[in-house]
Amino acid sequence: MQSMLQALAANDRKGVERLAVNEHEYRALILPGSVKPGKPPQIMPEEKSAYFWRMLYTNSFYTLDNIMQGHGGKKYNLKRIEVQRVEPFAWYIAHRDPILVLEEDDGTRLDVRLGSIAEYNGQFKFISFWSD
Repeated sequence: MQSMLQALAANDRKGVERLAVNEHEYRALILPGSVKPGKPPQIMPEEKSAYFWRMLYTNSFYTLDNIMQGHGGKKYNLKRIEVQRVEPFAWYIAHRDPILVLEEDDGTRLDVRLGSIAEYNGQFKFISFWSD
């Protein structure tokens, strides 16, 4: 989250985007691994996998636009992260709907709700910035 806040402060959209899974990671790791631990991977037709990626990416893209317009170029202090739900899957752990509790330099509190984050191989990457 500190990396995200640094990229936001620098108004660096590409820097924020690098913190998210890319199409390959989503289609090769997230989709097939989105089954209960111990279950075989989910097999999905190419067209369906591509469709799910496009839907996720589009929603995430526009949400990130809003985040950048509202918060880009501003410096925030991270007070805490409130994860609404943690869900283990076969190949990763999903941290659902985290809320970043931020504070501006003047002490104003700001809560920013984000989409899901995947934890795998010791890494954390956004699955999406969009939260339904």
